[in-house]
Amino acid sequence: MRRITVCVWACAVSATCLVSGCGVAGQQPEAQPPPAGPVSPPRVTRAVVCLATVGETVRLYQLRYLVAGAGTDGEWRLSMTAPASAGAPLDVALPGAAPVVAAASVTLAYRAPAAGIAVRLETSAAGATLDVTVDPAQTPGGERMSTGGIVRLPPCRIDAS
Repeated sequence: MRRITVCVWACAVSATCLVSGCGVAGQQPEAQPPPAGPVSPPRVTRAVVCLATVGETVRLYQLRYLVAGAGTDGEWRLSMTAPASAGAPLDVALPGAAPVVAAASVTLAYRAPAAGIAVRLETSAAGATLDVTVDPAQTPGGERMSTGGIVRLPPCRIDAS
């Protein structure tokens, strides 16, 4: 059996590092030396930010394109935060997603049945529609991210760097 360790490093200028997400589930993380050389967090190069009311809950959805470093391919991710909720923000990868991004509009039709994720987003100056389905059996908390059908909302903000 192969063991894969995924760590998230948060390093201060003094080279003191806090590590989260390391080790085996149910056990405390092992002490880890800081990584060799500077660590840069992924950089958001494009983002679509939508404020949606689902039922009586206001949610902030962000479709972001993250690039880990110069010369590397990025990854589209969808995150959802419900500010009034005590739940942690949810974040899912959208491998192979190919949204059509223009200066004033974005269209995304994404479906990954094996991962239990489907996202449909259309936004322009006229308004936006959003439909998100995340299978909670495959993504813990997925029911909180799902919209339960198409939700109409004001235009989403489109940021590009």
